[in-house]
Amino acid sequence: STGIEDGNQLYYKMVNDIYVNDVSSPTWKSAAQNNQWAVGYTSEEAKESAFGGVFNGNGYKVFGLYVNKTYEAPADDSLDLSMTTGLFPSVKDSAKIYAVGVENSYFALRNNSATAQKAYSGYIGTIAGYAYLSTSTDPIVIDRCYASADVYTAGVYCGMVAGLSSNKNKTIKLSNSYGICKKSEKHQH
Repeated sequence: STGIEDGNQLYYKMVNDIYVNDVSSPTWKSAAQNNQWAVGYTSEEAKESAFGGVFNGNGYKVFGLYVNKTYEAPADDSLDLSMTTGLFPSVKDSAKIYAVGVENSYFALRNNSATAQKAYSGYIGTIAGYAYLSTSTDPIVIDRCYASADVYTAGVYCGMVAGLSSNKNKTIKLSNSYGICKKSEKHQH
């Protein structure tokens, strides 16, 4: 993909399919454990690094995203952190994601906060895990995207295309997109 600055946003355009892990073998997930995809966390600091550019998948696909994580509560139990994952673990106002597919991928997040004083959660969206929405009028757009993946959750919010939004009064503009969940169940660890 290429990155070009367009005004205040970076613009990325895929020029071919991307294989994060070799998915040609039925046992690809075993080998992928050493090459896990990004996981983010919700916080004010993380909001700054959330994707806010324009991503044009150009009709190409990303194969072999692999996430298999158990969330451990932070040492400082007063922090309100949650794990996020997806092609983009988190996005923010003005992010625009077009025409990309996620195929033959695996996402598993588990909440292991048994020792914490409060419950923690996680967010899986195979395209966008968590959306930081402020009062901006520039919406997050996900258009012509799809995902076909295995998803396992335990104590985690999940949306096949987009996970969860930080502002219940605003929505993500989701159009012409869909998700096919090959397996969705509580993962036993």
